[in-house]
Amino acid sequence: MSSRWLFSTTGRRGYAVRYFREADPSVFILGTGNSPDAPAFRDCDDARILPAIADPSYHDAVLELVQRERIENILTFSDLDVASLAKIRPELSALGINCFFPGEQLTQLALSKLATSEWANSNGFLAPRSSRNIADFDSSIPLIVKPECGSSSIGLSFPNDHEAAAQAASELAEPLFQQRILGVEYNLEICGDLDGRPVRCSAWRKHHSRGGETSLSRSVRRDDLIDLSWRLGDALGLIGPNDVDLIIADGAIYIIEVNTRFGGGYPVSHLAGAGFPDALLRMAAGERLEREATFRDGIWMLKALDPFGGTDDEMNELLGVRLSDRFT
Repeated sequence: MSSRWLFSTTGRRGYAVRYFREADPSVFILGTGNSPDAPAFRDCDDARILPAIADPSYHDAVLELVQRERIENILTFSDLDVASLAKIRPELSALGINCFFPGEQLTQLALSKLATSEWANSNGFLAPRSSRNIADFDSSIPLIVKPECGSSSIGLSFPNDHEAAAQAASELAEPLFQQRILGVEYNLEICGDLDGRPVRCSAWRKHHSRGGETSLSRSVRRDDLIDLSWRLGDALGLIGPNDVDLIIADGAIYIIEVNTRFGGGYPVSHLAGAGFPDALLRMAAGERLEREATFRDGIWMLKALDPFGGTDDEMNELLGVRLSDRFT
C-alpha cells in the first residue's frame, strides 16, 4: 500500500503523520509550510518550506513540488490552505494526484460562516440565524460575533448585549453576527471518498478547548449523529477528512461550521477507532469502501504537550529543514 503523500501546512499535526504510519509503515509523507519551526516536520519523512498561502507564487511552488517529488496524494490541515489549493485542484488532478479535499465551490461555502448557515437552513438542516447586519436581530436575542471567514476561534466574542456586539464587530474586518445557541458542543468527523461519498464518521462531545484547539473530548455514539453525518456528507459531497462543529440544544442539532480538513479534535475519533488514515490509504490505492461507523462510544481524549529539542545540527536533521537559519 506504499504511497507518497503531501501533508500541506502540517504545523503541529505530527500525530496525524504518526497515525498514517501506524496504518502503513511504508508510507512516504512530505510536510510543507512557510516556516521551518513546524513541530510536525519531525514526524515527516522530509519537509519543504513554501511561500505563504497568500503569496502569488504559492500555487506554482506547489505544482512544481508535487511533480518533482512524485507526490500521489494531498491532504491539508488549514482552512485557508484548503481554499487556496482548491483553486488548483483541477491541475493537481490532471497530474494524477488524489486530492483529498473538495473543489473550490464547496471550500468557499465552508469558509464563509454566513454561506454555511444559509445553505444548512435551505437544505433540511438547522443552523443559527446569521447576518452581517446587527439590525436583523431583535435586541433580546443573544449574539456571537466572529469573522465571517475566520479560523481557530480567532476574533470570536460573546458580548453581553447588542451595544457590546457592535463594538466587537467594529474591530473585525468582516464581522458576522450569529444567534447564540445555548447548548452543548459536539463535533462530527466525516471522511468522504474522491466521489464525495461519506464512508467513515465519528461523533464526540467537546468538553474543553484552548485557543480554538480541542483539548478534552469524549466520543459519543448516537444514532441521530451518525445519521446526520451520512446525510450531511451526501448533501455536501464531502471529500477526504472533514470536521463539523455542532451545538445541541433542547433536542435540536445546529450546524455551526464545516471545516473541509482534519480538525484539531480528530485524535479522539482515532482513539475511538474511526480509522480515517487507514480509509484514506485504502482509497488512495483504488479501493471502494463501504459506509461504516467503526468508532466506539465513551473514549476520552486529552491532549498533552510533547516538547523536543537539540543542537542546531540535531534540530536541522530532525525537522528536515534548517531551523537555525530562521533564528541566526
